Amino acid sequence: MTQAVLEGVAFSFRDALEGLAESGTVITEADVIGGGSRSPLWTSILANVLGITLHRLANGEQGGAFGAARLARIAVTGEDVSAVCLPPERVASIMPDDRLSGPIVRLMPVTVHSTLP
Repeated sequence: MTQAVLEGVAFSFRDALEGLAESGTVITEADVIGGGSRSPLWTSILANVLGITLHRLANGEQGGAFGAARLARIAVTGEDVSAVCLPPERVASIMPDDRLSGPIVRLMPVTVHSTLP
Protein backbone atom coordinates (compact mmCIF):
# COMPACT_ATOMS: atom_id res chain seq x y z
CA MET A 1 0.00 0.00 0.00
CA THR A 2 2.80 2.40 0.88
CA GLN A 3 4.55 1.78 -2.42
CA ALA A 4 1.30 2.49 -4.29
CA VAL A 5 1.03 5.85 -2.53
CA LEU A 6 4.65 6.70 -3.38
CA GLU A 7 4.07 5.72 -7.00
CA GLY A 8 0.94 7.87 -7.14
CA VAL A 9 2.87 10.88 -5.88
CA ALA A 10 5.65 10.16 -8.38
CA PHE A 11 3.11 10.10 -11.22
CA SER A 12 1.81 13.49 -10.05
CA PHE A 13 5.37 14.80 -10.37
CA ARG A 14 5.59 13.21 -13.80
CA ASP A 15 2.38 14.94 -14.85
CA ALA A 16 3.93 18.28 -13.82
CA LEU A 17 7.20 17.41 -15.60
CA GLU A 18 5.30 16.69 -18.82
CA GLY A 19 3.36 19.95 -18.46
CA LEU A 20 6.61 21.87 -18.15
CA ALA A 21 8.01 20.08 -21.22
CA GLU A 22 4.93 20.99 -23.25
CA SER A 23 5.47 24.65 -22.36
CA GLY A 24 9.10 24.52 -23.47
CA THR A 25 10.93 23.75 -20.22
CA VAL A 26 12.55 20.33 -20.51
CA ILE A 27 14.09 18.96 -17.32
CA THR A 28 16.66 16.22 -17.84
CA GLU A 29 17.92 15.87 -14.25
CA ALA A 30 16.97 17.18 -10.82
CA ASP A 31 18.14 17.39 -7.22
CA VAL A 32 16.01 15.77 -4.51
CA ILE A 33 15.70 17.38 -1.09
CA GLY A 34 13.73 16.85 2.10
CA GLY A 35 13.51 13.84 4.37
CA GLY A 36 12.41 11.58 1.54
CA SER A 37 15.68 12.18 -0.28
CA ARG A 38 17.32 9.77 2.20
CA SER A 39 15.12 6.89 1.04
CA PRO A 40 16.61 4.70 -1.69
CA LEU A 41 13.13 3.30 -2.43
CA TRP A 42 11.53 6.73 -2.87
CA THR A 43 14.33 8.15 -5.02
CA SER A 44 14.35 4.99 -7.15
CA ILE A 45 10.59 5.19 -7.71
CA LEU A 46 10.90 8.87 -8.63
CA ALA A 47 13.77 8.30 -11.05
CA ASN A 48 11.97 5.42 -12.75
CA VAL A 49 8.63 7.19 -13.09
CA LEU A 50 10.15 10.53 -14.15
CA GLY A 51 12.70 8.89 -16.42
CA ILE A 52 15.44 11.31 -15.37
CA THR A 53 18.55 11.18 -13.22
CA LEU A 54 18.09 12.47 -9.69
CA HIS A 55 20.85 13.73 -7.40
CA ARG A 56 20.86 13.41 -3.63
CA LEU A 57 22.53 16.35 -1.88
CA ALA A 58 24.70 16.55 1.22
CA ASN A 59 22.36 17.60 4.03
CA GLY A 60 19.49 17.53 1.53
CA GLU A 61 17.08 16.33 4.20
CA GLN A 62 17.15 19.86 5.61
CA GLY A 63 15.28 20.89 2.48
CA GLY A 64 13.70 24.29 2.36
CA ALA A 65 14.62 25.17 5.95
CA PHE A 66 18.27 25.59 4.98
CA GLY A 67 17.32 27.83 2.07
CA ALA A 68 15.10 29.93 4.32
CA ALA A 69 17.96 30.28 6.81
CA ARG A 70 20.26 31.44 4.02
CA LEU A 71 17.75 34.06 2.90
CA ALA A 72 17.37 35.29 6.49
CA ARG A 73 21.16 35.54 6.80
CA ILE A 74 21.36 37.62 3.62
CA ALA A 75 18.55 39.89 4.82
CA VAL A 76 20.16 40.45 8.23
CA THR A 77 23.81 40.75 7.23
CA GLY A 78 23.53 42.20 3.73
CA GLU A 79 26.02 39.62 2.49
CA ASP A 80 26.27 38.98 -1.22
CA VAL A 81 23.94 36.22 -2.43
CA SER A 82 26.74 34.49 -4.33
CA ALA A 83 28.83 34.26 -1.15
CA VAL A 84 26.03 32.67 0.89
CA CYS A 85 24.11 30.55 -1.63
CA LEU A 86 26.80 28.14 -2.73
CA PRO A 87 25.86 25.13 -4.85
CA PRO A 88 25.18 22.05 -2.72
CA GLU A 89 27.40 19.00 -2.93
CA ARG A 90 25.86 16.09 -4.82
CA VAL A 91 26.57 12.90 -2.89
CA ALA A 92 24.73 10.35 -5.03
CA SER A 93 23.06 10.07 -8.42
CA ILE A 94 20.04 7.86 -8.95
CA MET A 95 19.49 6.94 -12.58
CA PRO A 96 16.30 5.44 -13.92
CA ASP A 97 16.41 1.71 -14.57
CA ASP A 98 15.50 1.31 -18.25
CA ARG A 99 14.02 -2.12 -17.51
CA LEU A 100 11.43 -0.39 -15.29
CA SER A 101 11.26 3.14 -16.64
CA GLY A 102 10.47 2.18 -20.25
CA PRO A 103 7.45 0.01 -19.43
CA ILE A 104 6.15 2.61 -16.98
CA VAL A 105 6.19 5.29 -19.66
CA ARG A 106 4.48 3.01 -22.21
CA LEU A 107 1.84 1.60 -19.87
CA MET A 108 0.96 4.71 -17.90
CA PRO A 109 0.46 7.63 -20.30
CA VAL A 110 0.31 11.06 -18.73
CA THR A 111 -3.09 12.70 -18.75
CA VAL A 112 -2.93 16.19 -20.18
CA HIS A 113 -5.41 18.46 -18.45
CA SER A 114 -7.23 20.95 -20.61
CA THR A 115 -7.77 24.46 -19.36
CA LEU A 116 -11.30 24.98 -18.11
CA PRO A 117 -13.22 27.97 -19.52
